[in-house]
Amino acid sequence: MAVLGNLEVTTAEAMALFTLFISEFTLGAVLPTGDLPGVRVGFAVTYVVLAAAVLSVKRRDTVALLEDGFSTPHHRLDRPRTLP
Repeated sequence: MAVLGNLEVTTAEAMALFTLFISEFTLGAVLPTGDLPGVRVGFAVTYVVLAAAVLSVKRRDTVALLEDGFSTPHHRLDRPRTLP
């Protein structure tokens, strides 16, 4: 979600996503089936909190992207535009 917010990924963001994915994958393989729903909810909450944090830190880029997306006519959407 945060990656879509500013259309870029830093090394720290990529490492965090990879770590979360690997830990979720590993726990899913190791834990009994009955424990998986709680683990998945925990990871979902973690992803949402981290996405909100990244979007709030990079809110200038996010606001510019949203304004551009809502105000640009459809026929001009095929051209990439740099954010201010």
